Amino acid sequence: MDALTSQPAQPVLSAQGLQRSFGAVVAAADVNIDVAAGERLCLIGSNGAGKTTFVNMITGYLKPSAGHIFLAGEDITQRTPREITRKGVARSFQIPQLCLPMTVLDNVLTALHCGRGNSQFLKNARDQESVDHALDLLTRFGLAQHAARPVLELPGGVRKLLDIAMALTGQPSVLLLDEPTSGVSADEKFSTMDTVMSAIERSSGSAPVTVIFVEHDMDIVQRYASRVAAFYSGRVIADGLAENVLQDPEVQRYVTGSTRQARARGGPGMITLEAARVAIHNVEVLRGFSIRIDAGAMVGLIGRNGAGKTTVMRSIMGHLPLLGGTLKMDDTDLAHAPPHARAALGIGYMPEDRGLVPELTVEENICLPLWVSKTLVLRERLDFVYSVLPELLEMRERRAMLLSGGQQKMVALARALSVGTKLLLLDEPFEGVAPALSQRLSEVVGKLRGGGMSVLISQSDLNHSRDLLDAEVVIERGANMPA
Repeated sequence: MDALTSQPAQPVLSAQGLQRSFGAVVAAADVNIDVAAGERLCLIGSNGAGKTTFVNMITGYLKPSAGHIFLAGEDITQRTPREITRKGVARSFQIPQLCLPMTVLDNVLTALHCGRGNSQFLKNARDQESVDHALDLLTRFGLAQHAARPVLELPGGVRKLLDIAMALTGQPSVLLLDEPTSGVSADEKFSTMDTVMSAIERSSGSAPVTVIFVEHDMDIVQRYASRVAAFYSGRVIADGLAENVLQDPEVQRYVTGSTRQARARGGPGMITLEAARVAIHNVEVLRGFSIRIDAGAMVGLIGRNGAGKTTVMRSIMGHLPLLGGTLKMDDTDLAHAPPHARAALGIGYMPEDRGLVPELTVEENICLPLWVSKTLVLRERLDFVYSVLPELLEMRERRAMLLSGGQQKMVALARALSVGTKLLLLDEPFEGVAPALSQRLSEVVGKLRGGGMSVLISQSDLNHSRDLLDAEVVIERGANMPA
């Protein structure tokens, strides 16, 4: 073998000495990662460990304070996100970045023409070649039947697939997927990843697409990753084959974690949703569904993705009107109370998609419902929130858009806690977070016992909270099912 052929192949992507901090928080500390063409690299780590920061630096959304990023040997460190995308690096997001009123097909066509740099795409986006290309891509993801539907009608798992499909419109050489199974029910995660990986392979040209994905489900990691890099506190603590990395003592201590919670009993009736009927765009989603949440009790609302869990939460919050049935808090009729009245009644809501205002700081997001409530003392509630979640103190001045997905979950929980003096509604609080953070969130919720607060937790399974719950209510196609 001659000297030329004995040299190792140049990595398609190389991160060298990347550093990035947010105040006192170190999000990247001398990160060095080389990725070979066609490799499937999975990034694991507790929430806030630096995974999303790494993805944001690679794609140009954040600039490292030190270090360099090379794509096929070219330094792209100071390139803009648009320039990096057109050089062949694409990404999906933790929360799908979609135009909700537009149809599925029009979202893909928009991505297709923006990727080509076509400033006139609104005039000629529906040329037959583009439509055929878009429909072919949707078919690969099993989304063709949704082509004419507005995105806002789709469940979260389908939106996630659409976001990834849109990332492939430019036929990238490197694809970064930020938590591709977040928001997907447990029984659909493997089928979703099968669909994604198969679609990526069929989208490859002469060279295979390099895939870097962030994931918290270790079963998904072991099945789909050819290599794993584990992050902790802004640094890579292990890098190699999945079976080796997952056995690493530091990874077991800081990433995989363990959970333990305690059970308690509830009291007299507090919230009752009886025989509820709710429709979205003339499609009946809740069909006579009923649930009772006792004072001080923790109740699990269990169902697959699209079963109606979020609709139940939004109905209790007044975001969706009841077509039939009743909704009461003790003797108060909630069905006809305006949504903003919930804050004054002591109801806090943590939506599945976090619902933070990106440009506002952590503390400003927490204060939003307090400003609406006008019945609670702001400083007292902030002190309470920070006593429960002290890790938010050091990031209270950071804008929400610069937080990792797990950190955003914690802020959404803090915002709910700020006004949730009587009832907390937690929509998929453990979805898309690392095991260590799941443990932390469980600890926070568990410590609320004994204070008279009721909690409703929606989940696709009971892996994270079975020991927390006093009761379980199963929902299927908008109706009650035996637990």
